[in-house]
This record gives sequence, C-alpha cells and structure tokens, in this order.
Amino acid sequence: MHFKSIKKQLITICVLFAVIPLIIVTLLTTNISSNAIGETSKKLSNQVVKQTGNNVASKLQEYENSLKKLVLTDITSTQYLTRYYSKKWYEQTKAERDIRSALIYAETLNKSIPCINLIFDYDKVIGDTELVSSDEMAALKKLNLDYSFKWVMGFGSHKNDVFIMEKVKTNRDSTCILVAKISTNEISSIMKEVSLLDNSSLILLSDKNRIIFENNKLVTTEALKSINQSIASFSKKKSATGNFETSDSQVSYSKLSNDWTMISVIPSKSLTKSLTDSLYIIAILVLAVILIAAIVGFRVAKGFSNPIIELMHLMRQAEDGNLTVRAKETGKNEVTQLCKSFNHMFANLSTILKQTQEVTDKTIQNSTILSRSTNESVNSYKQLSLSIDEIASGSVNQAQNASDCSLAMSNLSDSINNVLDTSNQLTQNNEGSKQLIQSATNTLRYLNESMNSSISISNDIKQSMDELQTLGNNVEDLLQLMDDINSQTNLLSLNASIEAARAGEAGRGFAVVANEVLELSKHSKESTEIIRKNLLLIKDKTSNASELIHKSNDILSSQENVVKDTDAIFSKIINNFKNVDHDLENVNAQLTNMQELKSNTEEQVLNISTITEESAALSEQVSSLGTEQQNTLEDLQELSVKLSSSMKELREAIQQFKLQ
Repeated sequence: MHFKSIKKQLITICVLFAVIPLIIVTLLTTNISSNAIGETSKKLSNQVVKQTGNNVASKLQEYENSLKKLVLTDITSTQYLTRYYSKKWYEQTKAERDIRSALIYAETLNKSIPCINLIFDYDKVIGDTELVSSDEMAALKKLNLDYSFKWVMGFGSHKNDVFIMEKVKTNRDSTCILVAKISTNEISSIMKEVSLLDNSSLILLSDKNRIIFENNKLVTTEALKSINQSIASFSKKKSATGNFETSDSQVSYSKLSNDWTMISVIPSKSLTKSLTDSLYIIAILVLAVILIAAIVGFRVAKGFSNPIIELMHLMRQAEDGNLTVRAKETGKNEVTQLCKSFNHMFANLSTILKQTQEVTDKTIQNSTILSRSTNESVNSYKQLSLSIDEIASGSVNQAQNASDCSLAMSNLSDSINNVLDTSNQLTQNNEGSKQLIQSATNTLRYLNESMNSSISISNDIKQSMDELQTLGNNVEDLLQLMDDINSQTNLLSLNASIEAARAGEAGRGFAVVANEVLELSKHSKESTEIIRKNLLLIKDKTSNASELIHKSNDILSSQENVVKDTDAIFSKIINNFKNVDHDLENVNAQLTNMQELKSNTEEQVLNISTITEESAALSEQVSSLGTEQQNTLEDLQELSVKLSSSMKELREAIQQFKLQ
C-alpha cells in the first residue's frame, strides 16, 4: 500500500481550502461574463449586419432606379423602341443610334454601371461593348427573365462580374433584354467601412452562394458551406435576419431584397480575448495563493507530525513482538491523549494475549475430544446411508415398473382410441354407402317404371305398325283396280276412235274426245305407276320398321328382367348394410366400455406410480440428508483437527510476544 504522509495531506488541505473558492468564483465570473459578452455581441453583430445590408440594399436600389430611368424615360418614352421596330430602314438605323447614345449617356452618369446592352430577340446586341456573345444567347434565354430586375453573379465569360438583367416591355411580340454590368467598388467601400473585432469576416454572397465581397480569407470553403446550409435552414422558416453559433465562431446574417446574403463571422476567441487575459492574471494569483498556503500548511503540519512519527517507531517495535513499549506523555493537546491511549492499548493487549494463551490450551484439549466423537458419528452415518440407499434403489425400481405399466396402459388407450375412431369412420362410411345404394335402388325403380312405360309405348307402336302393314297389303288390290280402270279407259278411247272414223266428218268432235280420253288414260297409267312405286316403298319401310319394333320389344323385355334382378340384389345389399351397421354399433359400445375400464385402470396405475415416485423421492431426500449429515460430521471432524492445529499455532504465535 502506498504510504501517504500526514504532513503532505495537511499541506494539500490548506492549499485546496485556499484555491478552490478562488477557482469557483473565477469560473462563475468567467461564465457569466462570457454569456454576457456573447449575448451583447450577438445583438451588436445583428445590428451591424442588418445596417450594412440596408446600406448595400440602398446602393443596389440606386442602380435599379438608374436603369429604370434609362428604360422608362430615355428609351421607352422617346419611342426609340417603336421606331426601332419600324419597317423603314432609315427609321431603324436612327433609332438604333439613339438607343446606343442613351446607353452611353447612362454609363457616363453612373460610373458603377460601366456597360449597358440591349439585346433584341436574343440576336441583335446594342451597346458600346457587347456583354453577351452569340454563343451565350442560349444561356441567357435559359434564365427565363421577366419584367423585374434579376441580379446575376458571373455570366458567360464574365465569371467574376455582377450583372443586372430585365426583360423590357415592347409594343410587339419580339423580346428585348436589358443587361447591365455593375461595378462592386462602391459596395466594397460600404462593407470596408464596417469595423469588426480582430480576425472577424464580413462576406457578401450571391443567390448562388458565390462570394461577391470578403474582407479577409480566414473562413474556409468547408466552413462557409456549413454556414450556408445553416442559413438555408433558417431561411425556410422565413427568417430574413438572425444569428447562430458554430463550434468556433458566432455567425450573423441578413437576406437582401435581391436574395443576396450578408454574413459576419466572429471567432469566439476574439469575443473572449480580454476575458482570457484576465484569466492569465487570475492564474498567477492562484499560484501565489498556493505557495502561501503551502508554507502555512508546512508549519502547522510540523507540529502534528513529530509526535506521530515517534508513535510510528514504537509501533514498528510492537510489530516485532515487543509489547512492553510505551510512549512519552508530554504536553496537553490531542497528541498527548493519543499517547496515553497508545500506552493503555498495549497494556490491555498484553493482558488479552495472556488470557488467550490459557484459552488456547483448553481449546486444544476439547478439540481432541470432539475429533474422536465426530469420527464415531461418521461411521454410524455411513452404515445408515447404505441402508437408505438400498431402500431408495428399491423405490426407484418400483417407480420405474409403475411408469412402464402406465406407459403400456397409455399405449393401450391410444390403440383403443384408434380402433374406436376407425369403427366410427367405418360406421359413417357404411351410412354413406347405404344412402348411395338407397339412391341407386330408387333410380332402378324409376328405371323399371320407365321401362314399363317404354314397353307399353312400344307395344302401341307395334300394333299401329301391324295395322299399317295390313293396310299396305290392301294397296296392291287398289293398284290392280287402277290398272283395270286404265285398261277400260284405253279400250274406251280405242272404241271412240273407231266410231269417229266410221262417222267421218260428223264424228270429228268425237275423235277429239277419244284422243283426250286416250291421253287421260296414258297419264293415269303413269300416275298409277308412280303411286305403285311409292306405295311399294312405303310397304317395304313399314315392314322394316315393324321388324325393328319387334326386336326393340324383345330387348326391352330383357332389360326389364335385368332391372328387376338388379333391384332385388340392391335390396339384399341394403339389408346386409343394416346388419353391418347394427354390428358396428355393438362394437362401438364394447370399445366405449373398454375405454372406461382402461381409464379407471390407468388412473389406478398413475396413483401407484405417483405414490411410488413420492416414496422414491422421500427415500432420496432421506439419503441426501444422511449424506449431508455425514459430510457435515466429516467437515466437523476436519474442522476440529484444524482447530486443534490452529490453536497450537496460536499458542506458538503468542509465545513469540514479549509480555513481561
């Protein structure tokens, strides 16, 4: 352990009591002063930036007013643009010359606007010096200018110049753009007149965050980028002016009407420079106080430390075994009381050690007796533990047998449940099969009735066909009759012709009738032949239809017999299914009884298993308690041996002290 001197500690306490209040007061004062300086500087820098921004904005407004006067008074009101768009060539030439003169005159009046151009239709440029080349017209068109002024930092080849642009109203559909180059000398003069703290920066940025003016180059590009991002976040909150702090500086900003930004960056070191100088003086004062406190502490500590050092020497002698040492009791302070307590402590310690030596001798004798007793108890508990282990082993085996029986009953239960489920499923399937067969039987009965109707209708058709065939057989007689009529008609025509020939001129009319009768006989014969063919064909078809109907009746009779046989078979199947259903119900009832018997048996086996497991657990607990008791006795025996050994060592250690 590292030694710590009381003298050093007293000196340290004196120094701390002197320095800590001074440091606390200094820190509080510094913090309050720093906050006050920060708040004051924020307000002042805000006012400076705002006023400078107003001055710059006034100068920018002055430039815009000059250009408005040029456009409205010198060009528009004088009808220069109207004459420029005239169709007469000399009018255009004169107007162009007048416009150029007006631009030059405006440049002469305001030295901060060194060059002004008017651009017509992104093609024609009028001005003393062309600010926009033909290659830059496309970029100018992309600016999408309107009839208000737009400030642009850097355009085309003029990367570092400031321009003001505006779309000029004309009486035609053509486009006229005003482009003026602005000198930033006056703006720079305004900003250079602003007085800031040392190493502070005043920056004017364009709407594209390009630097228009910067009084020094102390702000890095990365720092300026971070400042712009912070200003952008404040601008989204519609804050035109404001301030914020970065890690090492205080920033104030002001947004101008043309979206330019005035920024002041004041380093934190510049704000607290005077305060830092004061801290150096305070640090010197603290060092002086530390030195004075150390001297005073040394003198005070010396009066306390000398008696304590003497006590330390006496304690070292006591550590070597000399308990007869005594301190000098001089003086009337707390150290004197400490010496008296020291002497009294060692006198009592000598007395205690003598008494301890006597107790140690008695303890050694008692520990020997205790060791013999515990040895005998350990042997007894070993025999008891063996007996309990045998009982526990039997209980465990019995519990295992009960568990196996319970497992077998559980398997039997699962098998009975499976058989019962299968029987129930078979009953359900049997019921579905009965329903299907009953439906099939009903279908067969309907089919049987349909067959009977078909046979009845077929018999009616057969009877009609037989009657039709009988009528067909009578057709031949009818045709024979028609042939006889034709023969008689032909014979009549022949007789009429003969009689007409005999009558001569008188029988000419009769001859005509005879010819007509002959023609009628021929037509009648032809019609008879056609009728004979059709009737014979009908007779053949009728005979064929009659034969088919006979065959159909035979087939329907066979089908009727088959349907009746099938109906009888399905009736027997339904009766068989009813018997099976009855048998399955008996099986289910028996399985249910078996399941109840199984549940009772399983419950009894479970009770036996539980009781056996509890007995085994109790036996194991008794065995465990016996083992613990045996271990306790063994530990007690070992402790008694150790106690005896320790007492002997204690006696030897006490004998090393000088007590008289």
